[in-house]
Amino acid sequence: MSLENKVKILSDNSVYRVTDLIHQRGVRWQRDRAEILSNPKFKDTIMFDYLMEKEKEWDYALLKSLIEKHTKKYNYPIPEENELVVHLRMGDVVGEGDSCPGFEAINDMYKGFWDNLNPDQFNKVTFVVALHFGANDLTGQYYYSDKVKEDNFTILENIKKQTEDVGKEMNIYSSSEPDKDICYMAHARHYVKSMSELSTIVSKCMVNDSDIYVTKSYK
Repeated sequence: MSLENKVKILSDNSVYRVTDLIHQRGVRWQRDRAEILSNPKFKDTIMFDYLMEKEKEWDYALLKSLIEKHTKKYNYPIPEENELVVHLRMGDVVGEGDSCPGFEAINDMYKGFWDNLNPDQFNKVTFVVALHFGANDLTGQYYYSDKVKEDNFTILENIKKQTEDVGKEMNIYSSSEPDKDICYMAHARHYVKSMSELSTIVSKCMVNDSDIYVTKSYK
C-alpha cells in the first residue's frame, strides 16, 4: 500500500489545533476554545475535558491524566515495548509563505534522519504522521493545496527510503482524530520528537518512563 493510502489528510483542521489551544497561541485560540466547549462534536475529546477541568494554564499533569483516561476509555492502540515511535509534523509547514518553513527547509531537515539513532535496537519503527492544514480564515494562511500535498509525500518518500536503507520498515500510524495520534505517542517507550510544539507537549505527558530522542535532523 502506498504512503498516500496510509497517511490521513486533515485539509481543514482549523479548530482542533492542540498546541494553540493549550499555549494560547495565534489569533484564533479564544474563539476556538469557545468552539470546542460549545460544539457537540468535540464533547468527547481530550481538549474538551482539558478546557473544562483545568484550573491553570499549561497544565501538563492534567493533560497527561486525560491522555491515559481517553486511551483506556476508547481502547486506543498503544505501541509495543520495543517500538520506536517517531512524530513527523507534516502538512501546512511544507507550504509557501513567511509563516511556513517550506519544502526545501523541511526536506533538508529530514536528511540524515537516522544519523543519531541506532535502528538495530528496536523491533519496530512507527511514524506517527498526518498532513495537518490549519486553514486560518483570519490570516488567510495554512490552507491545503495539491502542490503542498505532493511536496509532503515527496518528503515522506525520502524518509521511507532512508528507513529502508537502514533495514527497517516504515510503519505508519495516522488518524483523522488527533487524540488517537497523541495517545499513541504518549504511550511510547521510545519516542523521537519532531520540531513541533505538539511533540514537546507530548514529551511532557509521556505515560511511561520513556526514552526521548532528538535526531540530528532536528538540531
